[in-house]
Amino acid sequence: MKKTFFILSCAITASAIIAQPSFAKSKKPASEPATQSATKAEKTPEQIDAQYTESLNKRADKIVDALNLTDNAAKSKVHDTLVDHWRSVKAYHDEHPDKLVTVEGMKAKIPDPADPDVKAIHAKLLAGLSSLSPEQVTVVKDELTIGKLAFTYKGYESIVPDMSDADKAFVRQQLTLAREEAVDARDTDAKSAVFKKYKKVIQQYFNDHGRNWDQMYKDYTNKLKAQKAAATQAAD
Repeated sequence: MKKTFFILSCAITASAIIAQPSFAKSKKPASEPATQSATKAEKTPEQIDAQYTESLNKRADKIVDALNLTDNAAKSKVHDTLVDHWRSVKAYHDEHPDKLVTVEGMKAKIPDPADPDVKAIHAKLLAGLSSLSPEQVTVVKDELTIGKLAFTYKGYESIVPDMSDADKAFVRQQLTLAREEAVDARDTDAKSAVFKKYKKVIQQYFNDHGRNWDQMYKDYTNKLKAQKAAATQAAD
């Protein structure tokens, strides 16, 4: 019964992400220990960049490993493309804060995909991945967006279990667009904001096609709460 309770708890958390503006954030300490602050202050710009580079290299290595490439040249090209992309995205956010846009209900700001500079960054990423198969490019995009497409799609399947083939195609199309745009977002909060923009489109789609999104979501969460309560009672 404990296993059932755990599964229901996870389901409620997953469904909340569909409607809530962002992922839950872990609490940060009010202040850092003095020794840690002092250590940070003592670092030179070169040391900070070296640490950042090391972090990017590790992230790139993880994605390259997921592609199961056998050619070392191909591995290096993808690795360098990813590192360059992350640096370009960071530089854009740092240098053009006035160009970033917001999504209603979200705090994080995101790049405008219509901005020529953003288009150039995105095009350079795709060019660097051009030697990969379409399936491998999808793997990279999913890694760059922390698997949000599949996770969010499963949420819609749970909340709207009787989706037609046309409904499923529309939802997947919109989430694919969200993933494509989110690869150029700087961090998790920004990627969530991009997906939120497209989730609004999806939810309006259901409203326009004879559904009531708010009611469907309410019914689903009430169902999960009832199941959780029943599991808790059975476990006692």
